[in-house]
Amino acid sequence: MTKLKVYLFKLGLTAILTALAIVLNSFLSIRIGNVIKISLYGFPLIILGLFVGPLFSVVGGITCALINDIVGYGISLSTLWWSLAPITWALIPALLRKFYFIKNKNYLRGLIVIGLSAFMAFLANNLAFYLDLKVFGYDYGDLVLINVVFRLISLVITTFIFSFLLFVVSKPLGKRYNRFRVNSRKENEPEISLESFGDIDD
Repeated sequence: MTKLKVYLFKLGLTAILTALAIVLNSFLSIRIGNVIKISLYGFPLIILGLFVGPLFSVVGGITCALINDIVGYGISLSTLWWSLAPITWALIPALLRKFYFIKNKNYLRGLIVIGLSAFMAFLANNLAFYLDLKVFGYDYGDLVLINVVFRLISLVITTFIFSFLLFVVSKPLGKRYNRFRVNSRKENEPEISLESFGDIDD
């Protein structure tokens, strides 16, 4: 497989997973008021980070943020800081992909990777919320504290849900990744041991 085909493969995977994240965030999310939203858009970005690396992860995160803003609110100054969370969801797993793809059972490592990603996204969202308050002078009153508490609860729940989903999809995705790695002969890509995926039937 030539370098161009490798590039196109990663670009295609980035487009598919980013599109899935956009759909989950824009059309399949639950919004409570103006500041609270329940969404699973981070999971496709996690998969993106683990399988295509940092560069394409950042591209996917930025694209997801821009389109979500266009669909939801329109591009504005706040797009700069609200882009941090989608980028974080994809970039942290990309930076930790070699830690995740090692031998032995990996549910705990998946929990660590996703927990760290969720925590960094939590910090990014709260920073964006704070900057909105300061820059635009929004006054949400008691909703500020409610927002932080809700995001903390969401962080814990999301971490366990995403960890379980990752454990379920890791084996079939790992097989495809290994075939891609063999075909492309890229030695710098982390090799995935199927033993690390646990006892999941084909």
